Amino acid sequence: MKKTRTANLHHLYHEPLPENLKLTPKVEVDNVHQRQTTDVYEHALTITAWQQIYDQLHPGKFHGEFTEILLDDIQVFREYTGLALRQSCLVWPNSFWFGIPATRGEQGFIGSQCLGSAEIATRPGGTEFELSTPDDYTILGVVLSEDVITCQANFLHNPDRVLHMLRSQSALEVKEAA
Repeated sequence: MKKTRTANLHHLYHEPLPENLKLTPKVEVDNVHQRQTTDVYEHALTITAWQQIYDQLHPGKFHGEFTEILLDDIQVFREYTGLALRQSCLVWPNSFWFGIPATRGEQGFIGSQCLGSAEIATRPGGTEFELSTPDDYTILGVVLSEDVITCQANFLHNPDRVLHMLRSQSALEVKEAA
């Protein structure tokens, strides 16, 4: 009897990839994208090279805005969502995502960890994570290929510590200057 795979609409899917495989989003001639959305499902599909499922947590009319810039091995974006969401996210493989809250209101969560103005969220690519955001929320995102981070980390005293820290922590605390 042949096994069939059933779709689980609340989890993203990815097969393990060979470690030496280098995948980054294809940069087109037009590498700046701006979109406005009124549907939460459509909004989840706007970010290039990510897999996402968004669940709207409250009734109401959704409004979202998304702007991204794609460069070789680098993706920078600003995302606004008008209503509270639970987001299942999977960033492109062999990369790291950094999420910087750009709102002063309610805090979001990455997994169960609070994501306030003093934290930068971080997750490795190819690994599913949950992001919960309140109403009227803006987040700035940067995705860097592991090659870019490794190249920069090699200038530091302990480069392996950087990659270990990024793989093991869901948020980095940013201390205010004295």
